[in-house]
Amino acid sequence: MAEQPKYVSNETFARAVAPTATLLTDLLAVGYRDFRMQKDNGRSRPAAASEASDEITAQNDYAGVWDTHPIDTAYSHIGVLFTAAEDSMRAFTSIIVGLPTPIYAYVPITRAALECLALAHWLCEPGVGVKERVRRSLNERIESAYQQSLLPAELNPEPERQARILKAETLGFTPTKSKKGRLKVFAPASPTVTHRVKAVLGDDVSGQVAYSYASAISHGTLWGLVMPARPEPGTEPVVTAPLVISSDSIATQAVIIARAYIAAYDSLITVMGWTDREWPAARLVALQRMAAHIQRVTSAPRRKV
Repeated sequence: MAEQPKYVSNETFARAVAPTATLLTDLLAVGYRDFRMQKDNGRSRPAAASEASDEITAQNDYAGVWDTHPIDTAYSHIGVLFTAAEDSMRAFTSIIVGLPTPIYAYVPITRAALECLALAHWLCEPGVGVKERVRRSLNERIESAYQQSLLPAELNPEPERQARILKAETLGFTPTKSKKGRLKVFAPASPTVTHRVKAVLGDDVSGQVAYSYASAISHGTLWGLVMPARPEPGTEPVVTAPLVISSDSIATQAVIIARAYIAAYDSLITVMGWTDREWPAARLVALQRMAAHIQRVTSAPRRKV
């Protein structure tokens, strides 16, 4: 017989999930914004002879009217993505201990963090070379310009931005068209958001399921919305059932975010040539905590708190 959920007060639940928040805050303490960017201590600059440093040296060969400093722009974009992802991670750690207990609100935050980290992971992939990094960065900027072109004219300060960036075709890139012919990018087209998320999570099926769930909640899709419902056996509809959230489910979301953050930040550290001791130590502790959580929820009867 399945174990019955243990229902507790909002305050007790907040205390139960508080340790989950530290999984993310401990990584953030040695991560991009708090450790690299908070003070002008040189930690944000690429190390000498690193992949990023070599690319910056070579970027003049790929400069033009599309961008006079294309590699600087690419790494700035990566930095903004990490900043946005970390902002979502901080929001996640705050909301899960908030009162009243959140049922849905933390899930779209998971999605936001995953998508920013997945794109950062792809843009700063080690070993792709300077030309490919420029191409990926330009494609994302073309997509951004296209999306902005759909806004009212007064919100688009440079209507011809797509055309200007596409002049980078002279670098040897091959333009392609969407099926509707409205958007050109430099072939091959960028991976979809879903494919990038799968790449940053690796072969973690639970992570891919959690991302699908987060997307369902974000779009108001019914199967996602009814997941927390716990109707009495033989009763319908689910809209009349109590909504239940478990500390395990929140912890699993945190583990998935941490996995994506570690993968993306490892890539950034590699291309930047950073060798600080703080990150490997925090990374190891996080991986141990993540493994312990996965082992517990997969090998023992689930106890809802």
